[in-house]
Amino acid sequence: EIGRVAQSLPAPARVRTIARLNAGARTLAHVAAAEDRFWNVAARGLPTDHELARAIATADAAGGDPAFDAAAEALARVRASTDDYLLALDGARFGEPLLGAAAQRRVCDQLARTAAHCFARAGELAAHGSLVGAPDPGLPGGLQGLADALLG
Repeated sequence: EIGRVAQSLPAPARVRTIARLNAGARTLAHVAAAEDRFWNVAARGLPTDHELARAIATADAAGGDPAFDAAAEALARVRASTDDYLLALDGARFGEPLLGAAAQRRVCDQLARTAAHCFARAGELAAHGSLVGAPDPGLPGGLQGLADALLG
């Protein structure tokens, strides 16, 4: 969902900070880094996405944001790496602890946090887009279908 909303952003929302909203590129890089940290590194012990880490560090050092396309590509890379793992999870693994600094969390805890985090950041991107005239991207996931069914 966050990728769908991000792709609907007009150029100003992709690269410009408005009020207290981060540029869309920063939000995408943030989500990609979080997903990488929890589902690649902490859940499976894989190395971090060094290309993403470099892009964020370079942008931070320059006092700016990562390039939008680089952030979107990083999110796609992380999703490609994590999707099979997440789709294969079953209830027997939900109680497993994550690794390293995230070890105080179980897989099920992080699944809930990830869903909430991604929905919140998709909402942030949608709000940012609306401030520069983008059409409403609609409700995330299955919520649009539920709303349509309830509203008839």
